[in-house]
Amino acid sequence: MAASMERLKYDVLVGAETGFLKGVNFTHLKVSNLNSIQSLDKDNEILAMCWRCPQESELYLALKSRLVKCWKDAESGLSTKVEVTGGQGNVKGLASVNSKVLTCVESGHLSVWDSDNQKELSIEAGADICCMRHNSQQAHVVATGGKENPLKIWDLEHSTEPIFTAKNVPHDFLNLRVPVWVRDIQFIPDSQKVITCTGYHQVRLYDPSSSQRRPVIDVEFDEYPIVSMSLTPSANSVIVGNTHGNMALVDLRRAGKVVHQYKGAIAGSIRSIHCHPTEPLVVSCGLDRFLRVHDINSRKLLHKVYLKSRLNCLLLSSRAQSAETDNDLLQTDVLQDNFVEEETNGGEATDEIWDTMPIITEKRQLLKQDSAKKRSKS
Repeated sequence: MAASMERLKYDVLVGAETGFLKGVNFTHLKVSNLNSIQSLDKDNEILAMCWRCPQESELYLALKSRLVKCWKDAESGLSTKVEVTGGQGNVKGLASVNSKVLTCVESGHLSVWDSDNQKELSIEAGADICCMRHNSQQAHVVATGGKENPLKIWDLEHSTEPIFTAKNVPHDFLNLRVPVWVRDIQFIPDSQKVITCTGYHQVRLYDPSSSQRRPVIDVEFDEYPIVSMSLTPSANSVIVGNTHGNMALVDLRRAGKVVHQYKGAIAGSIRSIHCHPTEPLVVSCGLDRFLRVHDINSRKLLHKVYLKSRLNCLLLSSRAQSAETDNDLLQTDVLQDNFVEEETNGGEATDEIWDTMPIITEKRQLLKQDSAKKRSKS
């Protein structure tokens, strides 16, 4: 019950490079650090997150140290669930299925861990993996992709070979091979279709049920690598974000096209995008340390919250579906100046550094001091 109440307290959970798990509540305008860290260490960086169960009462965090930890509530803190072994590199994909944990590391070692935290299955998905995505409607199906590692769909019950491997697009107009770089993957509900976004600014739709292994839709957006995307509630379009902070809605019907872009002065690379499953809301975060909430249809910026740390990943709670009085999430227009951050035992260690730094005087006064020193020396 305590875990359930804690879940209802936050609309968005965000994982930061510093290792802090942050909770944001838009109704009460509160931001909280939900875990405490004794010292800043790169191994504490949160790389991926997923809900442990459909009730969203607990979540898993994949750290740079290759530990998968479980978070229940602020009182319990983090507890280690799995130590990822095998392969090399960071964890690039994390999922929870029927009390089991799925992980995939950069070298392509995909593992299934049972309820006793023992490795139940291992698959080699190929080198330079950038993403592993689980199909929420088919518990035994996952997809992988990476740099020069095309989209592959795996059946965990028959794991010797992928059930689908994408074929590269034809050579370009100079008859040169088009490079492969899959950055993110999404399954379209109630179908076998799969969407990918690439490091070469393409959005591609594949249909494994057809005889064609090449994309049936291939759309370009901007000219910078697309790093994250999320399906809209209608599942007819996808919102993508790139390394220059640009975010756009791409329509997947017919030939596909970029419908519009979202504004909000995004100053750094977008790291994670998540659309609400039923409401017209999209949440994004990235290296500029801001969490933003946009209305999908009107493109209006509803919330903008400064979270101090560079942000890697986020989870958007579906609580707005069941909350009877939580219409404020759709109606308010609150910017970061009104948010209050709660004090926690694991406060940002960087605050002490900023507090002890001397205040620099105006530029003119500094120039006068420098010119006076030069005259005295001469």
